[in-house]
Amino acid sequence: MLFAGVSPAYAHDQLLSSSPGTDERLTTAPTEVTVEFTDEIMDLGTVLLLSDAAGTTWELDEPALDGARVVASVAATLPDGGYTLAWRVVSADGHPISGVIPFTVGDTAAASPADDTADDPASDAAGDGANVATPDAQDAEVAGAQSGMPPLLRTLLLGAGGAALALALAWAFTVWRRRARG
Repeated sequence: MLFAGVSPAYAHDQLLSSSPGTDERLTTAPTEVTVEFTDEIMDLGTVLLLSDAAGTTWELDEPALDGARVVASVAATLPDGGYTLAWRVVSADGHPISGVIPFTVGDTAAASPADDTADDPASDAAGDGANVATPDAQDAEVAGAQSGMPPLLRTLLLGAGGAALALALAWAFTVWRRRARG
């Protein structure tokens, strides 16, 4: 009954639209990227990351928030090929959400970024621009790359460590009270 009053958040915002769209084939390179959500986005930890099929990151200007829209200009002209726009925002309910939007520039037979990650379970969950809730406000992509550990495993280990610390503190407090009583 300790967690009886705690309920999960069911109202995470959702990706409403994007430009470029999921799996869209563009004849010319975009000059800006846009993601729009079902509700206003908090101005906290917004990340847009544009990369090509080879993993090269392409520079975007600082993302600008306008209510439910996030827009960033593409700093350079993109050559023909497959690209992925990874996004991460904090929804109106305070929970971070993220996703990936694959698209292609030009008439190329090159594989799309989604094809390159077909065996990656994370891309299966978010490869279609779907929302994926993240456990905290930390940038999941950067944290995962630095630790080399899957985010779920890292979260479980941190939770287990926190629970062990709480039990140790409760035990120490109980021992201290018994000794104080005599």
